[in-house]
Order: sequence, then structure tokens, then C-alpha cells
Amino acid sequence: MSKFYPLLAVILIGLIGFIKICISLREVINKRSSAIEYLNKFREFSNDLFQGNINSELYQWLKLNSVKIQKQVSAYGISCNYKPAGANYMIKGYQIILNGISNMLTEYRQFGGLGLGTSILQDEATSIDYTLLTYIGELDSNYEAVFSEMKNPLVWLREGIQSIVVLPISLIYWSGLIQYRTYNILTNNFFIKLIAFVVTVIGLISSVITIVTGYEPFWGIVENIKK
Repeated sequence: MSKFYPLLAVILIGLIGFIKICISLREVINKRSSAIEYLNKFREFSNDLFQGNINSELYQWLKLNSVKIQKQVSAYGISCNYKPAGANYMIKGYQIILNGISNMLTEYRQFGGLGLGTSILQDEATSIDYTLLTYIGELDSNYEAVFSEMKNPLVWLREGIQSIVVLPISLIYWSGLIQYRTYNILTNNFFIKLIAFVVTVIGLISSVITIVTGYEPFWGIVENIKK
């Protein structure tokens, strides 16, 4: 019976990895749903604005959720160099969604139905729309990648082992001693992934040999190799 312990350990680690992948898939789905909801509400608000109507309720919802969605889109929603309409200066690190929603309402009130105002509004709306579409496209790619991983037991094992390897770092993060940014950098470090890969390979090989030869004969072989 003891010869099957390594196999049970591999199955358990694989199960941990599978659960981790399922959680990742759910996160992608939730983020995509959130982004699509924001995009739909933004388009509704923009259409009303172009028709001369200010939907205060939609505007409030968009502003309340702008920080959240801006963080989600991350680099996709930041313009390195942004030049406001009619300005002779550039803004670095301009947050397209967070600032764009407010700017659209401000520009509408300033320029009203003037041709220039409509053009400015269209540019602002296009930037926000394009940012959200790009982000949703990225999420679609992530979904396909994660869903593909769900079908690969070797990936389950890899993710399970990586979860165990980074557990000390996770505990430090959960205790509040390090920020998420530091945690993310450490857990995605090349050496951490290399360790997880090496442990995965060794674990698979040792499990197969142990199942075939038995626990004690296996260690007998190891001792002979050492000699």
C-alpha cells in the first residue's frame, strides 16, 4: 500500500493545481463581465450625450466604478503622452478612463452642440471605447489560455507544486508584511518557476519509479547510486 503514497501525493498536488486554475478562470470571467458591463453603460451614456442628453444616473455609476475599471485595464488605459484638445502641453501617464469620463461631461458643458465640441467628445469617447475593447480582447485570450490549461493534468501538477513552493511568500503577503506588487513580483520570479519545474520533474520520476519498484527498493537504488 505504501508504494501508492507517492501517487496519492501527486494526485493531491494536481488537485490543488486544478483548483487554482479554476479560480483563475473564474477571475477572468468576472473581470470580463465587469468590463463588458462598463463598456455597455459607457456607450449608452455617450450616445445620450451626443443626442444632447446628460444621463446623470449613468454618469454617477461610471464615475463610481471608474477607479476599479482603470486599475483592471492597467497599462491599456494609460496614455504615455496625452495632449488635451486645444492645449499646447502634454500630460504623461494620462489615465484614459478615470479622467476621460469627467472630461467628456466638462467638454460637453463648455462647447455644447458646437462642431468642435462634438469632435472633441468623439475623440474622448473613442479612446475610452478602444481601451475597453482592447482589454476585453486580452481577457478573451487569457480565458482561452486558462481553459486550455484545465485540460492538461501536467499543468495541474505544475500549478499545484508552484502553489506549495510560493506558500511561504503567500503567508508573508497575507500577514500584511509585503504589498501585492512585491508579492506578484516574487511569485512570478523566474527562479521560483524554475524550482517548481525541477520539483515537478523530480516528483514525477520518483513517483513512477516508486510505484514500479516499491518504496524501499527505490531508496536502495538511490543509495547504490550514491556509492
